[in-house]
Amino acid sequence: MVRENTAASDVCPHPSTLRSVETDAELLGRLQSGDEQAFVMFVKRYQMPMLRLACSMVSDQAIAEEAVQDTWIGVVRGIDRFEGRSSLKTWLFRILVNRVRSAVSEPRPLRCFGPMG
Repeated sequence: MVRENTAASDVCPHPSTLRSVETDAELLGRLQSGDEQAFVMFVKRYQMPMLRLACSMVSDQAIAEEAVQDTWIGVVRGIDRFEGRSSLKTWLFRILVNRVRSAVSEPRPLRCFGPMG
């Protein structure tokens, strides 16, 4: 096997070129100051894990998706009241669990699609 000469810089990128990934703690300040990009990053980080958890709690995917959406609304409305007694992730998932439980316990309205036949 013939191996080409490659410079170390071709194999290992310089640390300054690597994309930094912010921790939840670092995102918190940005979220609390209303930084939309921080919120986008937070949603991208937790949307799928939240949906998986919600789907594991209810059999109706629509209810799970609605609970996740309601959770994000709750985060936007309540981020200023986050006290830091738990991690941001724990707080987020506790909101989700409460929203799923509320959705399951509330009767869902019937949807009318018009007269049949």
